Amino acid sequence: MARRLTKVMEDLCVQYDNTVRNSSGCIIQFCYGDDGMDPAVMEGTEDGAPLDLPRLFLKAKATCPARENEYLSPEQVTEMVRSRLSKQDMTLDGSCSVGFKTSLEQFLNKYVEAFRKTHETFLLDDHFCWMIIVPGRRRLCKTYLVLLLDSWKFF
Repeated sequence: MARRLTKVMEDLCVQYDNTVRNSSGCIIQFCYGDDGMDPAVMEGTEDGAPLDLPRLFLKAKATCPARENEYLSPEQVTEMVRSRLSKQDMTLDGSCSVGFKTSLEQFLNKYVEAFRKTHETFLLDDHFCWMIIVPGRRRLCKTYLVLLLDSWKFF
C-alpha cells in the first residue's frame, strides 16, 4: 500500500499558484493542503506558527518606504493595535484565531517596549538627534503597522 501511494505521489508537485499538478500539468488539487500552508515553511519559525512575524515585519520595512510624517509614537502604536484587533474581522467569527491575535499583540508589545527603552535611554524628546538616530533603529510607521496587522488575510 505504501509503495503504491509513493508511486502515485511521485509525479505530483505544488506550483507557484499553490495548485497541485501532475507531470502533465493537470490540476489535482486547487489549494495545497487543507489550509494552504506548507509545513516545510513553518519549520523555520520558533513556535511552528504559520506566520513568521519578525520576518514579515522586516519585509514590510524593506518594501514600504516610510514618509517622514508617518512615524508613530509608542502610544499611537498601542492604540492602533488595540483598535484594529477589536474590529469584526479580527474575531473568531471573522476567522481570526485567538492564538494569532495573542502572538501578534505580544510581538508588537515587545517592539513598542524596545522603542520606549530606546526613547528613555537617549532622552531626546526635544533634541534634533532624536530625528536622526532613532528612525532607522526602532521607530514604527503607519504603513508597516497596517501591513503587519492585515497580513493574516493573505495566508
